[in-house]
Amino acid sequence: MDFGDFKEMLGQHSPDNQMQKLELDEVSIVRKLLHLYQRIYQHELTPAPLKDFIYMEVRRALRKDYDIKAFLEGREEIF
Repeated sequence: MDFGDFKEMLGQHSPDNQMQKLELDEVSIVRKLLHLYQRIYQHELTPAPLKDFIYMEVRRALRKDYDIKAFLEGREEIF
């Protein structure tokens, strides 16, 4: 296969065929995962280094304008 063949194959592909619609079930999985992190963060036996790690990972995954600390402590809802 050379570049010409590859270019021809790309021309036959429709971008609409590659796009998948986001299902609400997929969003609920993310929401459940974030609430699981929240429960672990709030647990009385969770050590401080683990809380710091959870905070950093959730902050890395979400936008910077969310108050991650307030969400993890249960004072604010993100969704």
